[in-house]
Amino acid sequence: MSRRLVLELTNVEARALLLAASESRMTVEKSLTIPLVSEDEKAAETTLEQTVVDALSDNGITRLETIAVVGRTDVELRLLNLPPVPDEELPNLVRFQTAQELPNLDASTPLDFLPLGDSPEQPRRVLAAVLKPGVKQRLEKICHDAKLTLAHIVLRSAASTSLMLHQKPELQAGCCLLVEILGRQVELAAVNQGRVVFLRHVLLPADPADSEEAADSLVSEIRRTRVVAANQENAETIEPIVLVDSSPPRRALAKRLGTAVDVPVLLIDPLPPSVVANREVTPSSSDRDHYTAMLGAAADDAAGRPHAFDFLHPRQPPKPPSRRNTYILAGLTAAVVVLAIVVLNSIQTARLKDDVLKKQQESATLDEQVRRGDVVIAASEKVEDWLDGEVVWLDELRWLSERFPPAREAKLTKLHVSAGNRREMVLSGLARNVDAVTQLDDSLQDETHQVVGKTKNENRSDSKYEIEFGSSVQITSPQ
Repeated sequence: MSRRLVLELTNVEARALLLAASESRMTVEKSLTIPLVSEDEKAAETTLEQTVVDALSDNGITRLETIAVVGRTDVELRLLNLPPVPDEELPNLVRFQTAQELPNLDASTPLDFLPLGDSPEQPRRVLAAVLKPGVKQRLEKICHDAKLTLAHIVLRSAASTSLMLHQKPELQAGCCLLVEILGRQVELAAVNQGRVVFLRHVLLPADPADSEEAADSLVSEIRRTRVVAANQENAETIEPIVLVDSSPPRRALAKRLGTAVDVPVLLIDPLPPSVVANREVTPSSSDRDHYTAMLGAAADDAAGRPHAFDFLHPRQPPKPPSRRNTYILAGLTAAVVVLAIVVLNSIQTARLKDDVLKKQQESATLDEQVRRGDVVIAASEKVEDWLDGEVVWLDELRWLSERFPPAREAKLTKLHVSAGNRREMVLSGLARNVDAVTQLDDSLQDETHQVVGKTKNENRSDSKYEIEFGSSVQITSPQ
């Protein structure tokens, strides 16, 4: 449970309620009533504020969130009829229209409003409330000097209405009149569909529970208020009447009002079962009358419900979407992309280094194989060169036999072959005549054979062959 201070300030007294509140339960820890007396207006401003600060400090009340409650006399109210506009345009239109009716309204004046309809397609009805000059500054100074945090400034009748509707939820659907009697002062709030639609502040000659004259005056004021509110809301009637407090004097007053106005009168307890007071807190009947708004405001705050009127946090047009988050998101995205690129490059570089190292190791392993391969290649080249220069002598002998003349023309007596650098066949033989030798030399020449040496001599040993010859046939490789 969080602790809160609820502060109400009037011209004659200040009230403070220290609460420990949760959504379903509240405990009243302290209740203070601080009389305010001053000699002149200037002294009053200083004395009243300092009196409240001193009383709070004497009771150890400091460093708390504070809800301030202001009454009908502290605000100017205007019921505005506006054309259909979207909700986001309503705050500016309300301030503009209110400024037309209240010339002293400026941009710094606290203003809040309560829409009395939900459809933006229909003409808008709005109850606008303007906080009177000096009220906010006075509350801020008290909270500053007492080291309190001013969290909300709410309207009394709206806070009381919230507590009433949570005690009597059946009143949400219709029209009713909430009557708060604060001694001689009475605040009348007409409520329609759960919203405050009309407010009046009445000063009676005395407390109506103690004076018949004051009671009669209250009856008259209630009748006037019901007629005006019914006419404004286009309703047949405003009922029931709801009174705060269920003490015997208030029950007697409720019976009298019901008879005089001829409408049902309900009573609500400002201290419902969900509110517990400490033993040292003994609220008087006047204290209980003021508890309604103070407890209603604290209950709304504890439950996280928005206040109907909050002059510290009024309804505002929606702020334009901030580009800050967009810029931050873009910056983060860019940073992530850059980081991803750096990480990816690092990973790729590491992988490439590993690949290079592996290739270097594989290259070192293959160098020996390459060296051995070079030896083999060199040997094979030598073999190839040798094979390219080799002469197949059987083929040469067949070639020679095919080209040699018939035996009647010539015969071979000697054949010498050479397979060295100079590959040749040296022929010696006998020929029938010179023509036969010439025919032999011509037949032994082609693209791979060339006759390079010739000798011819007369032969006297054999009468069949007149010429002894010698020829050298050089064998060349084809071009």
